[in-house]
Amino acid sequence: SEGSDYRKIFAGVDEKEWKPDYERAFAGEKFVLSHVQNVLSEGVLEVAFHPVVNNKGQVTGVCIFTHDITQLVKHEQQIKVLYATEQE
Repeated sequence: SEGSDYRKIFAGVDEKEWKPDYERAFAGEKFVLSHVQNVLSEGVLEVAFHPVVNNKGQVTGVCIFTHDITQLVKHEQQIKVLYATEQE
């Protein structure tokens, strides 16, 4: 089955911003970017890039997975504030 073209999903996103990340993935690197601003909402994303490799070891595509970590980031910020308050 086929995936979706990221350009349709992220219409309006500056492609130049993401090009280095796609190039890393097309070079065969698997990696995750954390705390990426979600362009579709006020949230924060974790974005994982996974090269798709054929049986000859050639990268033929890239799968991009996103996970909304907005609540996690908010909780981390609250914990930092509480910790700082306790240290005073």
